[in-house]
Amino acid sequence: MARPPSTLSKFILSLPRNLPVKDVIAKAKAKGLKATESNIYRVRRTFAPLPAKASHAPAASSGASGSSAERLLHAVAAEIGLARAIDLLVAERAKVRSILGS
Repeated sequence: MARPPSTLSKFILSLPRNLPVKDVIAKAKAKGLKATESNIYRVRRTFAPLPAKASHAPAASSGASGSSAERLLHAVAAEIGLARAIDLLVAERAKVRSILGS
């Protein structure tokens, strides 16, 4: 099972996106959290809102945007590491296959 977002990630996401990174670091430090510029940029990028689609444009699937489940998977991989995330997915696939009898 995937680990929930960290306390630091939740804290960063609770602040306005337009708040300067230096201010986010100062607020995190005041709460006893250790944040770096790269942490903040990574969390903001991972949980960035999807751009609005034009109503007249045909829906195209691009690998870059993805669904909320894909964004969550990217966040988990960033949080626990890609190798560990892959191991968890392989284990879950094995459980599903055993249940389905495949």
